Amino acid sequence: MSEGEPGEQISPDGKWRWDGHNWVPHEHASASPAPGSPYGQPQQPFGQYPSAPYGAFNPPQKSNTTRNVLLILGLVGLLMLGGCAALVGLAVNEVDNTVAEITANDDAPGGVDNPLTIEEGKAFDVYGFEYREGWSVESDESGRATAVGLKFENQRESIDKASVVVKLLRNNELLATVKCHSESAEVGQVVPLKCYGEDAMPTAYDEITIADSY
Repeated sequence: MSEGEPGEQISPDGKWRWDGHNWVPHEHASASPAPGSPYGQPQQPFGQYPSAPYGAFNPPQKSNTTRNVLLILGLVGLLMLGGCAALVGLAVNEVDNTVAEITANDDAPGGVDNPLTIEEGKAFDVYGFEYREGWSVESDESGRATAVGLKFENQRESIDKASVVVKLLRNNELLATVKCHSESAEVGQVVPLKCYGEDAMPTAYDEITIADSY
């Protein structure tokens, strides 16, 4: 390998100069061909172009675009999964809280799981619903048992409505069931219940109970 100007790399026959990327004709090359080079070009085995000097060839850098895109997509996917999991967790927690509120008084006197024994015509209270006196159990026009004049004052903390089951029993045997419900009552408002019976009015009974129903 011959040297031209300082820093230049010249082919042995002086015809070619390495520009850092390719072999290009050397402008100051001698007009006479080098021995063994019939066309005035540096002789190369098997017709190959002159090879780059050792260490001069820089292989192309591999692109990381695909890898970066995949990493970004993976990160977005994880964030979405995390967001969905958080939303699901919030929804489950909200459902749990709602269920807890609905079932909080199930065991209270007059709750779903704890029927309250009441006396016909007398006032009574079911955790904030103050039922007024003067009600009665009677037979409707079809001969079925029903409750007449049943109404309450809402003393709970918020607007609410009643949905209850009144039962007539004798010696702890269920004889008749009466279902009652009301419109929504504002706090402090007195609201009547509408009742209808499912069973014939018994000739005698010794106990009346009331309990919430869903």
